[in-house]
Amino acid sequence: MPDHDPVSMSDQPDLAPSTGLPPAGSTLMVAATDAPTATVVVERAIDDHVVAVVGAVRVPTGAATVRWFDPAQATLEAEVVITEGADPTRVHLRLSSPWRDTDGRRSQRFEARYPMPSHVLQTVDNYLVPNLRLDLVCLDLSTTGMRAAYHGRPPGLGELIEIAMGTANVRPKPVMARVTRIDLFPFRRSELGLTFVFDASRERRHVMTVRDDLAARGSIRATAV
Repeated sequence: MPDHDPVSMSDQPDLAPSTGLPPAGSTLMVAATDAPTATVVVERAIDDHVVAVVGAVRVPTGAATVRWFDPAQATLEAEVVITEGADPTRVHLRLSSPWRDTDGRRSQRFEARYPMPSHVLQTVDNYLVPNLRLDLVCLDLSTTGMRAAYHGRPPGLGELIEIAMGTANVRPKPVMARVTRIDLFPFRRSELGLTFVFDASRERRHVMTVRDDLAARGSIRATAV
C-alpha cells in the first residue's frame, strides 16, 4: 500500500454511515458504467470530498458508485462524482448521496496474484499423490473460493487440497478447498477453480481477513460474483 500523509483530527468528520467519510488509508472500489472496476486508496477526506490515490486501473471521471471496505463494519456504498486531480495519480471524489449499507464484502472477488503454497490432502482417482506440494498463485479471491494458476500436472476435479493462506501482514493458516474447475493452457499451465470447505466459522473469518488485506495492498480490480 502506498504511504499517505497523515490526516489531522480536524479533517475527520463523524464516521456515521449517513455523513461520515472513510479515513486515510481506506480502500474504495469505484464502479462506473462501461469502465473496468477500479480500486483507490483514500489519501485525505474532508466535508463531502475525498482525494484518493489511483491504482493500476484508470478511474474514469463523472458519476460512479463507490464501496467502502472496512473489516470492522458492513460494506458501505454511495454515489460520487469523480474529477481528475492535477497529479495524474490522484482523483477527487465528491459524495452525491448518503452512505448506505451493502453486504457486498463477502461476494466481492479481488484480483490478487499472490503465492499460496498448498498440498494435496485427498485424491479422487489417484490422479496425484497425497501430500504433493502445489505451488499455487492466487489470481483472485473471495470468501467462498479462489482461482489459482499452477504449472505442471494439475489436480483432478474433486481433489481436496490444503492451502497455506496468508499474506505478508496476515499469518498463514490452513484452509481446505476442493477443485471444482480446471482450465488448461499451453506449456503445462492451468488455472484451477477452488471452492473452500470450511469446518469452522473462524476459517471463513480468516479468508475474509486475507482477502481484505490483499484488497488494501492494491488489488487490480474487484468484480461481483
